[in-house]
Amino acid sequence: GTEALPFRTINKGVEMLEAGDTLYIRAGLYSEEVRVDASGTPGNPITISAYPEESPVIDAQNSLPGDYEGFLIMLRGDYIILSGLEIKNVYGTAVLVQGNYNIVRRMKIHHCLNKGIIVSGGGYCPDGITNTGNIVEDNEIWMTSLIHEGVTEGGKWVGALTAARCPENTIIRRNKVHEN
Repeated sequence: GTEALPFRTINKGVEMLEAGDTLYIRAGLYSEEVRVDASGTPGNPITISAYPEESPVIDAQNSLPGDYEGFLIMLRGDYIILSGLEIKNVYGTAVLVQGNYNIVRRMKIHHCLNKGIIVSGGGYCPDGITNTGNIVEDNEIWMTSLIHEGVTEGGKWVGALTAARCPENTIIRRNKVHEN
């Protein structure tokens, strides 16, 4: 994609990513699940970011990812930077950080049935550490864990922003988390 002839979906751009690439998301409304399996390197991360001075929105329309336990955006590769998007109306968790040395910053995440952001290697850690060195910073997360609205006892394991299932050296800083 180019500025004059951009890809029509975020996923098309993600399919093309290699170490050192930047995928800019232009202003607009998107409704798609995104899985990033590609990896950057320490000196050449992959960046997925809002185009400068623009505010793209991923609206899951209360139907994506299609499963309460699913994830709208999955960062499975290493050395990925995700920045500047608004994500809303998620029928599950908005962002899963599963790789190593990834950064999620300056996101606006709201109205999620499950979590806003989780840093997790998955599983229940039978062999110890599952991912390492991830950073979640300067995000605003609100109105998540909506599955609990009206629940007076019991419930599910949800949260607005969490690191769980054996991540190591996860940094969570300067996030604004409210009304969850």
